[in-house]
Amino acid sequence: MMLSFTAAALAAALSAQPASDTHAYPDAFSVYSDYNSESELSIDYSVWSGLLSDIVFDVGMSDRRPARAQAPVRTGTRLRAGSNSPYRNEGNRIIYHLIEDDRAEAISEYRAELIALADSLPLSRLNGNEQLAFWLNLHNVILIDEIIQAYPEPRVNPPWSRGSNFFDRPVATLNSVEVSLNDIQAFVIETWDDPRVIYGFHLGAIGGPSITSQAFAGNRVWNQLNRIGREYVNSLRGVGSTPGALRVSALYTHHQDAFDSWPADLHAHLLTYAQSDVEQIIRRATNEVQTITYASEIADLTNGRTSHIFYNPRSLSRVSPPTTFL
Repeated sequence: MMLSFTAAALAAALSAQPASDTHAYPDAFSVYSDYNSESELSIDYSVWSGLLSDIVFDVGMSDRRPARAQAPVRTGTRLRAGSNSPYRNEGNRIIYHLIEDDRAEAISEYRAELIALADSLPLSRLNGNEQLAFWLNLHNVILIDEIIQAYPEPRVNPPWSRGSNFFDRPVATLNSVEVSLNDIQAFVIETWDDPRVIYGFHLGAIGGPSITSQAFAGNRVWNQLNRIGREYVNSLRGVGSTPGALRVSALYTHHQDAFDSWPADLHAHLLTYAQSDVEQIIRRATNEVQTITYASEIADLTNGRTSHIFYNPRSLSRVSPPTTFL
């Protein structure tokens, strides 16, 4: 029988046991690299699921029809319609402009609880799936909390962008070491060695994998990743429609090392999720891989504005964003 504990109860129920230092990851993560494959312990993420269900707007599967360019908003001002990205109707959104202070505080508090749990709970007593769910949830609650604190923002540049990068900033202290979101991503990708884990990282922008309204859970984490991967592969922001070279999101080219044989394993991976039209695109593509434009516009409903007066829920249209960037 699967045992279920709240974060606090699970930490209290277990006594710390040091994990072996593999030296394969940043020093802060060396004590988190072991797991117990026989463990039936689990962490209850119902609080995080409740918070997500309140703030996530589910757009559904992409129909692969590019969004049409928008005309200027006729208001007598200099405001114009928002991003003309062809992907702006894809991917779930977070209603940042409607998140009130008490909800924002609850998210910050939950972030602090998970960070504390990483040090108080011997993660090595959990099985690998439970650990994976923990790290994905931790990554996403930190990212969402950071965006809430910085909001309104029009863009979230991707983890692979050059220069000052939001994902490289210290956002948590684990094992007495400050770590970034990119550190968490690197640890997870190297430890689980399965390209599907890249779908679990919400990147805050339209161009990345969708955020869902349910927390990751150890007993269904791979099914959850499969659903997110299926949506992404069959969207325009995941796989392009132009014939010739295989045109894919920068998410894949950035994580090229996650595929043992490039590009053959990428092709095979995409085909596991592809519906008929996308499957034909992939099968007809050459071995050349090109990167399509990554939409870094924030995955919200108002394009980084606190007012949603010009928001049309049927088209996800938005006014022009401010000029600041994460």
